[in-house]
Amino acid sequence: MFVYFALAIGSFLIIYYFLLKDDRDCKEPPGPKPWPLLGNLPDLFMASDNMTLALGNLAEKYGEIYSLKMGSKKTVVLTSKEAMQTILSNEATFARDFSGMWVDRSFRKNLGIAFSEGEVWETLRPWTFKTLKDFGFGKSSEMERFIKVASQRLFGSIDDKMGSPKTSCDLDVQLLYNDPILSIMWQMIVGRLSPEDEPSIKILSEKGDAFLRTSVFGAGIVNAFPFLRRIFPNALGYNVQMDFFKECNTIAQGHDNIEDEINGNEVAGQNNEQRVTILSDFKVTNPLGQRRRLHAAAPPDARSILGAAAANKSYFLFLQHCGATPRRHAAGKSSKIDAADAADKYIGVDLCNGPRVTILTFHLQNLFTEMEEKMRKLRMITPINLLEAFVQNSIKDSKIFNCDNFLLTFQDMLLTSTDTSNTFMEIVILYLITYPDVQEKVYEEILKVSPDGRDLSYSDRIKMPYIQAFFLETHRKGQPLQNLVPRRALSDIEYKDYIIKKDTIIMSDTRLYYENKEDWIDPEVFRPERFLDKAGQVVNAGKIISFSFGKRNCPGELQANIVAFLGITSLLQRYKLSVPKGQQMPRLDMRPGLTLKPYPFQATFAKRQ
Repeated sequence: MFVYFALAIGSFLIIYYFLLKDDRDCKEPPGPKPWPLLGNLPDLFMASDNMTLALGNLAEKYGEIYSLKMGSKKTVVLTSKEAMQTILSNEATFARDFSGMWVDRSFRKNLGIAFSEGEVWETLRPWTFKTLKDFGFGKSSEMERFIKVASQRLFGSIDDKMGSPKTSCDLDVQLLYNDPILSIMWQMIVGRLSPEDEPSIKILSEKGDAFLRTSVFGAGIVNAFPFLRRIFPNALGYNVQMDFFKECNTIAQGHDNIEDEINGNEVAGQNNEQRVTILSDFKVTNPLGQRRRLHAAAPPDARSILGAAAANKSYFLFLQHCGATPRRHAAGKSSKIDAADAADKYIGVDLCNGPRVTILTFHLQNLFTEMEEKMRKLRMITPINLLEAFVQNSIKDSKIFNCDNFLLTFQDMLLTSTDTSNTFMEIVILYLITYPDVQEKVYEEILKVSPDGRDLSYSDRIKMPYIQAFFLETHRKGQPLQNLVPRRALSDIEYKDYIIKKDTIIMSDTRLYYENKEDWIDPEVFRPERFLDKAGQVVNAGKIISFSFGKRNCPGELQANIVAFLGITSLLQRYKLSVPKGQQMPRLDMRPGLTLKPYPFQATFAKRQ
C-alpha cells in the first residue's frame, strides 16, 4: 500500500511540475523552474551529490547570477567577483538569513554579532571589535605576544611526542592548531590564555570540528523546511550543530571561578576585589545568573529570584562588599547554603552599618540602583578584557549589553575565528608537504630575513613577498570559505538587467570564480608566483575575496593574517614538514561541510638543525 501511495504522490508532483507556471518576475535572475513544495532542492541534488559543486554546476548553465527556491524561500546565487562585490557592498544586503538552527541557537532573539541585524548589529559589532582593538587585538605587537606564547605551547607538545632520542615524529594535522588558536581567542574574551589541558577546550575543539563537518545539504534543508529539524535531527546534522552551541553556552556560563579569572590578571593601580564584585553582580542581576541551577538542598517553594541569588556565591560577594555578614548554618550542620534557609532567616543585614532592611525589599527594589551607583563610583577601573568591558557597558545599555548577547557574541567569535583559522592552517600544511619546492622557497625567504633564527614579527612580511603570495594562492586553491555567509535583501536591489526582490536570500559561491580561466591562468595549478610581478613584488592581492565585501565582511581578516604568518613562519623555523614515509600523498580535494576542510592526513615534523 505504501509503495502505491508513494508512486501516486511522485506521479502527481511530476505532472504538477510540468503544468506549473514559473511565478518569477521577468526581471528576476534566471534559474531552474521550482518543484512543488520542494523548490529547487531536487535540481541541486541532480546537479551534484556534493553541495560544494552543485551551486557552481548550475551557474555554468544559468550564469553569474541565478535564482533558486529553497523550499518556499526565494534565493539568488552569486558566482562572479563583480556580482559579489557590487551586490554585497550594497547596504540593502546587510541583513542575515535568520532561520533554522540560527534561530534556535539564539533563543529566537536578535542577538550576537554574526547573525543579528538592526540596532543590535549596528551597536554591538563595531563596539566589540573596537574594544578588542583597544586590548591589543588588531595591533600586531600585542597579537604577536599572544601568538608566540600559544606557539611555544604547541612546539613543546610536538617535541614531547618525539621523545629525547628522536628528532622527528608523525602527527595527525587535523585540529593541530585548534587549541592554540582557541587560547588566543580566550585571551581576547576573558583576558588570559586558556590552559591546554582544560577539558572544556578539548571538548569545544572536537565539537566545533564536528559542527563544520555537518552536511551542507542538511543545513540547507533545515533552513528551507525548519520543521524537519524536529523530525530528522540526526540525519540533517541539527543535533551536532546545536551540541556545539550548547557547549559554547556552557563554557560562557561556567565562569563561577571569575575571581580566579580576574586575580590572574593583576594590573597595577586597579582594585581586583572591586572588579570581582562588579562581575559577580552582573551574574546575579542578569538573566544568565538568574537561570543558574539552585542548590540541590533547596525545596521547590524557595526557588525564587531571592533563593537563586542566595544559592549563588556571587550574591554573598555582593553582600560582603556592602559590609553585610549573612548567617550560615550552625556548627555541626551542613556547610552547604540552603536557599530556603536564606529566604527564611537572612531577613535583616547591617548594610554598611546603616538601617536594617529586608533582603527581599533590597534585592527586588534597589539592587539595580545600587549596582548603577557602584559602577559610577568605580569607573576609574579600566576593563582589561572583553568580558569586563561588556559588564561595564551593561549599566549604560542593558538592552544591548546583556547576558544573552554576551553568550551569542562568545559563540560568534569562536565559530567565525577559531575553527576557520584552524582549517586554513590545515590547508597550509597540506600544501607545504604536497609541494616541497614551495616549502623550500618559503624557508629560504625566512632565512634571508632571519638568518640568526630570531622570532619574526608581522612587520617583517613586507620583506617576504613569496610567503604572502603562498598564502594568497592557498586561499584561492583551498577555498576554506567557498560559500560566503548568506545575506538577506532589505529592499529591492538592481544589478545590471536584474532585480533582486526584497527578503530574497543571497548566497555566494566562490568556486567558479577561483577556477575561471578568464580570471586566472592555469587555475588548476597551485602556483604562488601568479601573485608576484617580474620584480618579485606582490600583485593581485585584491582578487582574493575570502573575507567577503561591505560592512558585513569578516572583521577578523587582520587577525587571521597575523596568526597564519607568525604561526607558519615560526613552525618552519623549527621543523621541516613532509609526507610520512610509506604513506601516499594526501588528497587535495576538500571534505564537504559548512567550511571546506582537508581529509584527515598526517605530516612528519622533523627538527631543523
